[in-house]
Amino acid sequence: MEHLEKVINGSRLYFHNEVLPYINGWQKWVIGIGIDLYIQKIPQLINKYKEDFIIKELNLCDENNNVDVEKAYELLKEQAKANPLTINLSKNETLKFTQDDIEKLYNYIKNS
Repeated sequence: MEHLEKVINGSRLYFHNEVLPYINGWQKWVIGIGIDLYIQKIPQLINKYKEDFIIKELNLCDENNNVDVEKAYELLKEQAKANPLTINLSKNETLKFTQDDIEKLYNYIKNS
């Protein structure tokens, strides 16, 4: 288990070091700001959805804002292996989130 702040910091480092360098022009600024704004909302999103049946059943976060990073890593790694996630960042920019990316994100979180 890792505290939510460590997960947030590791996620921010991952996106700034592994995603933003591949984006060009003004989109880099806009997407960078958007990522930071979204990451800042993670605690509110967790509090909003932690009572949702599916989220509750996954049991990834406790009442002290500790996140079961290992469990999340294993679940996400399997999903990314079977179905890499493609996210449209802008009209011309897409992000493909693969099993390797899950590994990198996990390492950023553990080492942040």
